Amino acid sequence: MAEDKKAGGMEEGVNVQVLLRCRPLSEREVIERTPQVITCNEALREVTLFQTAGGKQMSRTFRFDRVFGCESTQEKLFKGAIIPIVQEVMDGFNCTIFAYGQTGTGKTYTMEGGPRESDDGRKLSAQAGVIPRSIKQIFDTIESNNIDSTVKVSFLELYNEELTDL
Repeated sequence: MAEDKKAGGMEEGVNVQVLLRCRPLSEREVIERTPQVITCNEALREVTLFQTAGGKQMSRTFRFDRVFGCESTQEKLFKGAIIPIVQEVMDGFNCTIFAYGQTGTGKTYTMEGGPRESDDGRKLSAQAGVIPRSIKQIFDTIESNNIDSTVKVSFLELYNEELTDL
């Protein structure tokens, strides 16, 4: 039986999707000639990890609902994965976007991104992350539909088992 699909490729009735975004090597890693140990195949939604142990090259491949490779931009991630979630919020559903990973893997950059280009937040930089882009989408939708609304938003950080309200 074929499953119904919603806008943006989200499956009807699926509550959790796992997306993976790989970051490029940092400047320090490039200078130190750190080997690339991961390859991303966005089309196949696969990530392959490479490891050398005892002189033997080994690899392991993992599949995800979506994969965003090392060259993916903030905009590509937002358009491909986040816009449908924010639209569900606007349709009245509670939604969560959860970033998880080791220190230094790009969670903060993905979620917060770079600086805004204006004080009023109406124009975002190319580095703007999920949070500012989502907020902009929400308020743009409210404004364009001339909706009288109350907006309640929570941004939380869980780090070393300590919860912080951002």
